[in-house]
Amino acid sequence: MSDNVQSSSALSADIGTKASAGEVSGTDCSRPLRGPLSAYIPNVVVQTHDFRKALFYDDLLLGKLVLINCVSTRDHESWSNIENLAKVQALLGQRLGQDVFIYSIATDPNDDTPEALRSLAEKYGAKDGWLFLTGAQDALQALRDRLFGQSSNHNCSMSLIRYGNVSAGLWGGILATASAESIAERVSWVTAGGPMSGAYAIRRGPARLSDEV
Repeated sequence: MSDNVQSSSALSADIGTKASAGEVSGTDCSRPLRGPLSAYIPNVVVQTHDFRKALFYDDLLLGKLVLINCVSTRDHESWSNIENLAKVQALLGQRLGQDVFIYSIATDPNDDTPEALRSLAEKYGAKDGWLFLTGAQDALQALRDRLFGQSSNHNCSMSLIRYGNVSAGLWGGILATASAESIAERVSWVTAGGPMSGAYAIRRGPARLSDEV
C-alpha cells in the first residue's frame, strides 16, 4: 500500500500515547501547546534556506496544509525526489505559499547548511512556500523520528512524503517516487478537516483498501 491517511488510527494513536507519557523532545521550545499535534511534533528551531529561523510547529505547521520530505545535499540520487516536488509545485500554482506549504528537511546539518540548501532550492526553482530546512542534529533527528518513524533506516525517510492538514490532525504518506499528479491530489484528501471527534478529526480521503474489497 503506497499511501495511508491517518487521524484517529496509527499516527494519532501514537500521538496520544506519547503525549500522555510526556515524551517531548528536549529540543522543543517551551510554549503553550496549541493544536491537536502540538504535544507530539517537536516545536524545534529550524533555519531556512533563505537564512531565517522559525519554530517548526508554531511558525511552519499550525493552520496549514503541508507536504514534508527529507533531503540530502550530498545524496544525488535523492535529488530526483526534489525534481518531482518541483513538478508538484507547478501543479499547486497559487496555492503554494497561501494555504499549502512544502518543507524539505535536511538529514545532516554538517553538510546541509543553509548555503547548500539554498543552492539546491535555486537549482530546482523553489518558490515562496517551499522551504528547505536545517538545524541542530538532535532537532532534525527529532523531526524525522516523529514524522517518519523512529528508524535508523535512512532510505525510509528519504523515500516518503508526508502530507497533512495540521489543524484537523489529518495525515497521510505517499512514496516520493509517485507521480506529481498523485502527490498534489493527496492535498485535496485532507483539505476538508470536518468536525473534530474527541482530540482528532474524523478520517477523510478515499476508503481504505480493505473497505473497497
